[in-house]
Amino acid sequence: MASSGSGTARLQAWTATDALRHANRGGSAAHEGVLVLVDDDSIAKFSTVPSSSEMAMAEIGMTVLSPADAQDILDLGLHGIALSRYAGCGQG
Repeated sequence: MASSGSGTARLQAWTATDALRHANRGGSAAHEGVLVLVDDDSIAKFSTVPSSSEMAMAEIGMTVLSPADAQDILDLGLHGIALSRYAGCGQG
């Protein structure tokens, strides 16, 4: 079966999403937290089309935290880990 480049990219994205879905369903222990970091190419600097992962993360059931600057990455990262410990599922 031949596959095009876009079909391969969709398969890779689906496989990554499937792995995150299973990890999120498995949950985390009371004293553990899961923070998923996703890097999007929203202006297509390194890819041929822009990409955004917010909808995929929401479909999996993960909360999406969107930092605006470097300090937000640190602050929201800590909040995300605390939220994951409380809720028992992954945060992104």
